[in-house]
Amino acid sequence: MFLKSSLAILSVCIFGQTALAMPFCDTAVQKSNNVGVRLEGTWKIDTALTQGLGDTSEPGISAFQFHKQPDQAKRFPSKAGHCVLASGVLTLSRDGVVYGEGMPAIVLNLEGNPTLVFLEGVNPDGSNDYESSIVSIALGNKPANDLLFFGEDHPLSGPSLAFRRAP
Repeated sequence: MFLKSSLAILSVCIFGQTALAMPFCDTAVQKSNNVGVRLEGTWKIDTALTQGLGDTSEPGISAFQFHKQPDQAKRFPSKAGHCVLASGVLTLSRDGVVYGEGMPAIVLNLEGNPTLVFLEGVNPDGSNDYESSIVSIALGNKPANDLLFFGEDHPLSGPSLAFRRAP
């Protein structure tokens, strides 16, 4: 489900220099963004809902965890006009097998969409390999009933994966 994309604002190669860290948005903005506020936790794929959205392929991820850690924002280069809504570490798994653990991650607004950006690793040329996904949360009457939608990193490009909070 993840597209290998080159996010112009994040795939900047900086050789021999320390990048300025991506700043956090002001507190009022952070507190008003439901993705930044409610993303933390463990989420499991809802296969029926995902298929109902039109995605009939085998999902690339079956579960993920996001744990807030404000210090992870410093792992991402600053870009004028962008600020972090939440930062932490991301762990992805497929059918119970972890394939990405403790990856630095941030949530920011890109082109009007809450976007989860994470550092998946390092490319052969030594530059950072950033991945991204547009995310949205449909709020339930309590956090346990929230739904998370995990989409492609280009708006309007395909169906999302649907997740529910793990008990």
